[in-house]
Amino acid sequence: MNAVHSIQIVYDFDYTIIDANSDTWFLQELAPDLHETVAEDHKRFSGWTEYVDDALDRLHTDRGLGSNEVLASLEQISIEPEMKQSILHAKAAGHELRILSDANTVFIHTILARNGMQDVFSTITTNPARIEDGRVRVTRFDTSADHGCSLCPANLCKGGVVGTWAGYDRTYYVG
Repeated sequence: MNAVHSIQIVYDFDYTIIDANSDTWFLQELAPDLHETVAEDHKRFSGWTEYVDDALDRLHTDRGLGSNEVLASLEQISIEPEMKQSILHAKAAGHELRILSDANTVFIHTILARNGMQDVFSTITTNPARIEDGRVRVTRFDTSADHGCSLCPANLCKGGVVGTWAGYDRTYYVG
């Protein structure tokens, strides 16, 4: 009798499922000059997530570019065929597939849908985002002042999240 092993595979999103940084892609495409200020500007904020939300606000307020333009730019991102094939193979093998990312829900769902993979992952844990007043708004996944992990950024402790996903014989992290 063969024992059934339960396996979960946890994927990062940026530079793993996609070969890009979704948080800066829209800036590169819609406002390259604004993208060039990323290194300097993000230091003014308490975290990267706050910077991305501010960049989306400036794009909307100063440039008149809102959620429609941002989402259209993200729809240009393709998942490499080899990555897509490996993910679909793992799904077909019956493994639990999850995304754990510092990106955000709107960006990830947009890119997955564009690539026909919106129903592949059982869980997507990331920074919440929404469309509000014609622009994308991004907030932190973890809004507590300190989640107690010195290895992770303040917005998301990936080790802490994976630790809540118990009950698997094996967990693989791809990222």
